Amino acid sequence: MGGLRAGQARLRPGAGAHRARSRTLALRRGPALTTALTAPASAWTLAPADGAAALGEAEWNCLARRGFHTHHWFRAAEDSGWRARHVIAREGSRARAVIPAYLTGADTLHDLHDRWLGPLRGLERLGLGLRPVLSVQSPFSLSSDILGDSGALPLPALDEAFGLLEEAAWRARAKAVVWPFVDPADDAVLATARERGYAVVEAGATARLRIRWASFEEYVASRSKSVRRTIRADLAGLGAGGMETLSTSDYRVRAGEMDALYRRAYRRRNGRDARVASGFFERLARQAAPEIWAQLTSSGGRIVGTSLNLAAGSVMDGTFAAFAAPAH
Repeated sequence: MGGLRAGQARLRPGAGAHRARSRTLALRRGPALTTALTAPASAWTLAPADGAAALGEAEWNCLARRGFHTHHWFRAAEDSGWRARHVIAREGSRARAVIPAYLTGADTLHDLHDRWLGPLRGLERLGLGLRPVLSVQSPFSLSSDILGDSGALPLPALDEAFGLLEEAAWRARAKAVVWPFVDPADDAVLATARERGYAVVEAGATARLRIRWASFEEYVASRSKSVRRTIRADLAGLGAGGMETLSTSDYRVRAGEMDALYRRAYRRRNGRDARVASGFFERLARQAAPEIWAQLTSSGGRIVGTSLNLAAGSVMDGTFAAFAAPAH
């Protein structure tokens, strides 16, 4: 039983951002993957779930603490091939927490585990299998957050949740259960992991930028005179260049164009194709969700910039940013 070392999270904190070290947990599959579990308090029950559809949207979203936690986001990813192995914790009949987990491997659409294999990738080329793994994460996210209040989970219930994840990994012949990026303040998760024999290593820094403004106009008004002048000049430049910006939660008619732009930009930046399922943007856009919206920049009726923004709880997440190649 041994751990796999983590690489750095690929997020750069901006000025004024709050930086925090993350922890990575890894457990190699062995002959005795699980240990005897202490029964949780009688009011708590835990059960595996093979997708977000196990809970209704309203019940699920009550547990969302950030944009990546939203029910619609999970459903779109799972309809696009993500293989869910979640654990749902209930107190009585009420869902109080979800530990999101996915079976990931070299052939999956998005393998967060691949980000921190580092030099161990060479072992795979020699035939030593390091995947698949069961990765505790939200889709397309760099976090291993538990949905809901993880602090409300009794320690026996948290221990049982670990056991259910390990059993799911064993049945799927996974090499490890991995919590790629754990908040270092989540003492209960870290303590339970250590007690169960997980390796815990530092995994780089993540960043959160505090937002104190209710609108863009309020933000501009809060800046110094010179910054306000710069922002307005930049916006005027966009207009003079024939570019328009739009923020909308109804982007069905532009989803195909967003998909194509993202894939071109990803290939240009990384030299390989994006590992995102065909039709993912269309599935996400099929039903307008107010907590998810697209930021679109267009020129001459053609999209030249795009990103997705997700908001829930007190955290807004941004992802899938892409821009057209500059004209020469």
